[in-house]
Amino acid sequence: MKKPLIYFFLYIGIFWGIVLLLYYCMRWYGNEFAGGDIKRNPCIIEIETNLKQSIIKQFSDSLVAKNIIKKIPDKWDYLTENIGNQHLDLKVYYFDENPEEMYVVEFRYMVPCINMIYNEKLKDWWIYNDENIDINHKELFRMKKRFTEKIIIPITNLSNAHSSQKIK
Repeated sequence: MKKPLIYFFLYIGIFWGIVLLLYYCMRWYGNEFAGGDIKRNPCIIEIETNLKQSIIKQFSDSLVAKNIIKKIPDKWDYLTENIGNQHLDLKVYYFDENPEEMYVVEFRYMVPCINMIYNEKLKDWWIYNDENIDINHKELFRMKKRFTEKIIIPITNLSNAHSSQKIK
C-alpha cells in the first residue's frame, strides 16, 4: 500500500522538476519559447560577485547620494533617457575618471551583466558583437575591474554596514 504513495510523490517531484527546468531555461534564453524578447543583447562583461542582485540595485542609488560615484552629467542625459524606461532590470552607471564612460548593467541573468558601454572614444553605445568597434581583452579587463572596484566593493561595504546597524 505504501509503494503507490511513494510513486505518486516521485512523479509529482519529477513533474515539478521539469516545470522548473523549463521555466529557468526560458528565462535564461530570453523567453524565446514564450514569445518574449529574442533580440536581447548578450553579455559583454559578466561581473562576478557574491552579492545578490537585489542588494546591488538597492544600494546603487546610495553610491550617487554618498558621492562615491557621480551622477550622469547633463551632456549625456540624452543617451540614457530611454534605457531606464525599457526594463526595470537595467541600470546605468557613470564613471567620471579617465576614460569617462557609462555602463548599462542588466540584472536578469544569474550574474550582473554589462550589456552596453559608452565612452568618448566610441562616440556611440558599444553593444556586444558590434563589427564597427573593436575592444581588446585588456580593455574588457579594465572595465570589469573598474566596475568591481567602483560599484561592487563599495556596495558590499554599504550593505555590510547597513546589516550591522540593523542587528544593533
